[in-house]
Amino acid sequence: MIDALDLEGLVRLMESGFSLTESMSLIEQKHNREAFAAIRDELARGHALDSFFPACLPQRFRVYAAGFLRWLPFVTALSLAWEMSSSEQKLRREMIRQLAYPLLLLSGTITGILLFSRFCFPPLITMMSGFHVPLDSFAVLQKTAFLTGIAGLLAMLGAAGFLMLIRIPAYRIKAYEFLLKCFPDSLWIEYESIVFVRFFSQCLARKISTRQAMELLRNMSHRPLTAHIAEVLDGSLNRGDPFVQAAETPLLESALLRFIRIAASGAGMEAMLDGYLDTARDRLFRRCRRLTRYLQMLAYALIGLIVIMMYQILLLPLSIMTNL
Repeated sequence: MIDALDLEGLVRLMESGFSLTESMSLIEQKHNREAFAAIRDELARGHALDSFFPACLPQRFRVYAAGFLRWLPFVTALSLAWEMSSSEQKLRREMIRQLAYPLLLLSGTITGILLFSRFCFPPLITMMSGFHVPLDSFAVLQKTAFLTGIAGLLAMLGAAGFLMLIRIPAYRIKAYEFLLKCFPDSLWIEYESIVFVRFFSQCLARKISTRQAMELLRNMSHRPLTAHIAEVLDGSLNRGDPFVQAAETPLLESALLRFIRIAASGAGMEAMLDGYLDTARDRLFRRCRRLTRYLQMLAYALIGLIVIMMYQILLLPLSIMTNL
């Protein structure tokens, strides 16, 4: 199988005018010799590239190339598949990098609260009972800590269940449309708008017409939301609506429409879409950083409450002995 670096090398060389066989010869090494030999063997048998080449690619490139090769020339399809997969993975990695730590911190804090209220609080209350002090306040603290932990656990399970549910294409589209009605400026809406515009912009950069770009995007079955948005836009274009009017679909964030209107006035569609991508990506990452700070503040606040409760409980015997 061809890895990502080899695929990038093939794409760059073929875009410079080299053939596939010449490109393979230029970058052939020990780790890719077997994959390149299999490709040469298929070509020698007279098989078309679109019938076997996608199977030689990693999964994240294969899902794009398999569809594009049915509609586009080989070099254009391969270049588009590499660019789309790479840009999507880069955006996703950056979001995960920013959100992973606060989410793990909050999850660990909630787990710690549950363990503390279940296994640490009862022995402490038992110890307090030996000093003949009222235990009602400690029972309330234990119950509050336990209920806080349960609420956090249920929220985590609900979020995990939601993420699993939207892996099903039909439910993902329904959840997306529901979120559009309730929270039209949410992170998910902004993320999907960026992904769609990135794909569309890459098509325009390769001189692919708007109609053909919509046809390509609507056949991306591995990305049901992108396909659904393209299908709605394509339907509007087929009815004779201009692109500006078709882009007024509520499936994309409202900020995108302003860029498209400016582009329609003569500023250049590709340049305006690139400007939107830069602006939207910066805004998305700022919102991720803001969400990160909120999650960290919540986790630190919960940790601080637990530490204060433990400190008060442990100091209570000393306070009682001092007053004797």
